[in-house]
Formats: sequence, C-alpha cells, structure tokens
Amino acid sequence: MQKRVNIKNSKVRKSPAPLMRIINILEVISIKERPLSSADISYFTSIPKSSVHRLCNMLVDENYLTQDPQSKGFYPALRSRNVAVGLLANSQLYIVRHEIMRELSKKTGETCNLAVPDIDGMRYIDRVETNWPLRFQFPIGASVPFHCTASGKMFLSSLKKHTLNNFLDNIDFSEEVSQSIQNKDSLLQIIKQTRSQGYGEDDEDFFTGMIALSVPVYNNKNYFYASLSLQAPKQRLTIEQAREFLPELRHASKRLQTLLFSHNT
Repeated sequence: MQKRVNIKNSKVRKSPAPLMRIINILEVISIKERPLSSADISYFTSIPKSSVHRLCNMLVDENYLTQDPQSKGFYPALRSRNVAVGLLANSQLYIVRHEIMRELSKKTGETCNLAVPDIDGMRYIDRVETNWPLRFQFPIGASVPFHCTASGKMFLSSLKKHTLNNFLDNIDFSEEVSQSIQNKDSLLQIIKQTRSQGYGEDDEDFFTGMIALSVPVYNNKNYFYASLSLQAPKQRLTIEQAREFLPELRHASKRLQTLLFSHNT
C-alpha cells in the first residue's frame, strides 16, 4: 500500500474551498517523482475523486498540468514550472544559492549554470555569466536537450536502466552536432562513462565551439535534483582544462545540497 505524502500531518489538510483544493493538488503533484492518477491524488489529499478529476482537467486546460497519455497520470506543465522558477528566484534561498554560484564563476572564470530536468530538456533555474565578452548566453527558464549537453547527460546517467532505455527510444538524433553521438548505442556508452566518472561533458556536442562540464546536485534522499555546470568557448577553455575545475564544482555542489535540503532531513 502506498504511503501518504509527508506534508504537515502526513497528508494535505482537507479543505472545502476550491482554491485550496487546487493548491493541495498542485502541492502533492509537485513532490512526487511520477505522474499521479486521480485516484492517487484523491488518496493523498482526501479530496473526492470526482472533484480531483474535474479540477485536474481544468488545470490541464489552463496549462498548469499535463496528463500522460499512457498512465493517465498528471504532472506539472509549463505554467506550474514558471511559477516554481519565479518562487525560487524570489526566495531567500535564491540569494544564497546565487552567491555560491557567483563564487564558483569567479574561481573558474567562466559561466556557471544550475539546471533541473524538465519535460523537454534541462531547464535553467539559475545562471551566473562570466565577464568575458566572448560567451554563450542562455536565459533563465530556457531548456536545452538532454542527450547532447553536459547537464543532460548527468541527468540521464541517474536513471534506472529500464527508464533510460524507454527515454532514449524517443530521442531524435538527426540534428546531432557531435560526431560521437550518432545513435542510441553511442549515447548509452557515453552515459555509462558519465555514471562511472561522476560528471558529464559536452565537447562541442550541443554547439560548435562550446564546451561544458557538469556535476550532480543531490537532494536529502540522495536522488538527482539538478546539474551544476560551467560553460565556455573552446578557444578559451578546452574540456581537458575544464576538468581541472572539478574540485571547485563538486565543492559548490555540496554547498548547494546543504543549503537546499539540510532543513528537510
């Protein structure tokens, strides 16, 4: 039997107000690692299943939720993710988190990113730009592909075998820049190497002339939460030179983990 979500008194408080019901539904969906069915949500929130189904369909229509076509489970859509990014950007934690990244950027001399997995790629939730005039710019909120970026490879390496294989079956390799990633088999080898070495690399896989190096940030349950990476033009920093900054990246990752999740232990 499934355990109830550990929110407040082991489950979300039952509320007759439609607005609070919507908030409770979004809260439960946000903390689960899989799409939730109407029955799941009803169980975790104590909201009647018929009401859950109606409210979730309304949230789908408004682009706050998406429904998986196979499992029929619900998961966050674009507007929910935008709200989450905005809340993070305006929290006190954001100020300290950004300072950790700013210090990392100062030590490496390059742009540093924090990206989390999203539906269509790794989504930037924070970024500190280098002062160099030559740089690659991606705005906060932008998404980049999973399979040809350092942050994306780091995320893929955290997936279990069955989930990873299903995921890779849906990747289109036709527009791949890298000569080393031409199909599923070649990508699987790179993911295996990423998992073994504990960091992800992008040596002109995503953009010609750009390199990136990424390390994982784990949550308090040791599950993958985000990728912390540095990014630079190859003419200024080679991938071999970037590896020299791995100690700084890993130290910053540990600091971020402590900052973001120590209060949840």
